[in-house]
Amino acid sequence: MIPASAALLVCGCLHLAMVSSLEINMAVILPFDNARPFSVQKIRPAIEIARRRLERDQVPSESTTIVFHYEDSRCDIAHGLNKAIKLHIDHGMDVFLGPVCDFAVSPVARQCTFWNLPIISGGAMASGFTSMRKSMFFTLTRIGPANLHSLSNLLSLRTDRDMTATSPALLVFGCVLLPIVSTLDIHMSVIVPFDDASPFSIRKIRPAIEVAKQRLERDHIISESTTLVFHYGDSQCDHTYSMNEAIKLHMSHQVDVFLGPVCDIAAAWIAIQCSEYVFLNIDLFSSKDTLDRPWYRANDTDDRNEKARKAYEALMTITIRKPTSPEFTQFSEEVKRTASELYPNVSYGDGQVNSFVGAFYDAVILYGLALNETLAANGNVSDGSAITHRMWNRTFEGITGSVYIDDNGDRDSDFSLLDMNPQTGTFEVVANYYGVRRHYEPVPGKSIHWAGGRVNPPPDTPECGFDGSRCRDKETLPTYAIVLLVLGPVMLIVLVTLLFVYRARFRDVLQRWCTGRGRDHMAFRLW
Repeated sequence: MIPASAALLVCGCLHLAMVSSLEINMAVILPFDNARPFSVQKIRPAIEIARRRLERDQVPSESTTIVFHYEDSRCDIAHGLNKAIKLHIDHGMDVFLGPVCDFAVSPVARQCTFWNLPIISGGAMASGFTSMRKSMFFTLTRIGPANLHSLSNLLSLRTDRDMTATSPALLVFGCVLLPIVSTLDIHMSVIVPFDDASPFSIRKIRPAIEVAKQRLERDHIISESTTLVFHYGDSQCDHTYSMNEAIKLHMSHQVDVFLGPVCDIAAAWIAIQCSEYVFLNIDLFSSKDTLDRPWYRANDTDDRNEKARKAYEALMTITIRKPTSPEFTQFSEEVKRTASELYPNVSYGDGQVNSFVGAFYDAVILYGLALNETLAANGNVSDGSAITHRMWNRTFEGITGSVYIDDNGDRDSDFSLLDMNPQTGTFEVVANYYGVRRHYEPVPGKSIHWAGGRVNPPPDTPECGFDGSRCRDKETLPTYAIVLLVLGPVMLIVLVTLLFVYRARFRDVLQRWCTGRGRDHMAFRLW
């Protein structure tokens, strides 16, 4: 069990006991499809644990109850809204937890603005939920383990030179130092699925990349004469398609930096064995077991596994920072016990529960905090706007660690940088990014192992330059000399042939002229 002191530190004392009789109705709209990491079977145990904590430590009145109503969103734009309306009509909801999927969240969040109800989502990753928060989604709070707003903060990070980099994390944590280049076009390949059903589709990823690009230009991290050019390719989460897209983009645009693919097997094949480049893979939600050895396939041959392992040496992965505290480990065990009672056939595996589970626990606690403060200020449980704004611009200790919700209602997430240890073939955390402080911090005793046997990051500029121009002087012969050597003999043969042809024709004309026949003919022609 989680210590009671931890919950008290999180929430303090609620004033709900002052209310003679109060029933709080919480709508939980999540997919019932257990294949998703945020399915109701995985999330409900954490919500029930949070409810018990609120009732035991913060809602001591026996006449105060918290009632959860679960419905299936199907991650569908129409089905999610239909369930939300039905719940509100039948039960009079006070707060919505979920949906998570973008298409399902959007209409429900819009409707909540008219109902003046708070909605807390563990997803809603699309950039539109940030840009239109205060005009269209002003009761929406995003407490999920990651969103593209937080990711863009990471990608525009500028770290200290003593930590091996002065350039943004977008450009491989300082492996390409753009500010020193006077005039340069940097071509960046972004290989992600074009399928909107993917959580990393181009529709979701591209806005974050554009935001990061604008920050790099605005903060003068890149010189004014440097231009970032992005080229997008469809990975289809398949290594054959990804490799084909990578080759096409590199041949067409002389790509300098690869971002993606986000699917591990595709990324492995893209990581071409070139020690002058580094490849970033963004994999936010895979389990620890998957991230440890993503190159390994038990049903594949040793030779192919070894080739994949070699390719992965040039790959680094950005993922959500996994909590390592004893409290979260204890919380994971309690979630599994509760799940076994609610859903006997659901398994979380041997490791810790995923970040979505902890995020929804934090969501219930955050709502309890805000509701407590609203009631203490003589507010009303149905005043969604007041409760929502008490959830924003605050920090509290959640089960997943320190949780900061900014003044736009977005959680600042923490990320980890994983790099493969060439001795063990296992990916390890070599650095962490803390969203609250916006600070990049290497893990003590760990270092990045650069591909190709390097002890330092690849050079700021490849040995032959980004376009190969620096190696032209080192070639045995210039390109124009090679062209002359090839075309010269051909042109000589053609000239000699033409000379013999015209010589033969000239001799025939001269002979006819000398016999008299040619003279009359020539006179006639001249006449």
